[in-house]
Amino acid sequence: MQRSRSFHQLHVRLPPGGSSTPYCVAKGGVATLTKELARGLSPDVRVNAIAPMYVDPNDTNFPSNGKLYLKTVKTCPSPPGHRREYAEVMLFLCAGAGYMTGETLHVDGGYNA
Repeated sequence: MQRSRSFHQLHVRLPPGGSSTPYCVAKGGVATLTKELARGLSPDVRVNAIAPMYVDPNDTNFPSNGKLYLKTVKTCPSPPGHRREYAEVMLFLCAGAGYMTGETLHVDGGYNA
């Protein structure tokens, strides 16, 4: 029996926060690209995306945007995520979820619920 090889392509969409036209087009483009590549490359390649919420500014080495963080704390049902939480979802999509393709998982602590 020949062993089949499977590949996975993972896209990461930008977190919410931009209101300019190019920002919105880019976010929509990633979602559409994910679906179209999934259709075109199936069944050999699985293509999925994650749409993360903000990362806790204390969990990164990058300077934080204080206004964006305060807005998130006030509007999000749960606090911003940690890099580890996003990595777990990426691992799930790449190492498991063999029947899942063309999907965007919102990893946002209930923000879009």
